[in-house]
Amino acid sequence: MKETTELLKFVLRVAEKIEAGLADDGKLSWAEMAALLPDMTALPGALEGFKEIGSELKEMDEAAKLELYMVIDSLKLTDPKKEAIAEEALKVSLSVYKLIELIKDAKK
Repeated sequence: MKETTELLKFVLRVAEKIEAGLADDGKLSWAEMAALLPDMTALPGALEGFKEIGSELKEMDEAAKLELYMVIDSLKLTDPKKEAIAEEALKVSLSVYKLIELIKDAKK
């Protein structure tokens, strides 16, 4: 689950920064967008082993799910919607993976 976990962490970091930026006035300032740049430069690393994500998700067992929930818990959320957040973050992560695969296939 290493690759899935890395992509999930990336998606959550970006989502958390965007949420924080929008919290004040509903808009992202230039400074708030600039704060996303370190994460964007980390994207290639998060996608380095993205070919493994599909098989990791197919083979996911309860221990792997627990590992992913621990990533969610690291956000220190007080909202009882942790499970829904985990599911959506996984969907986004999987969508990123699928989009990259589609683009790659379209270039062949």
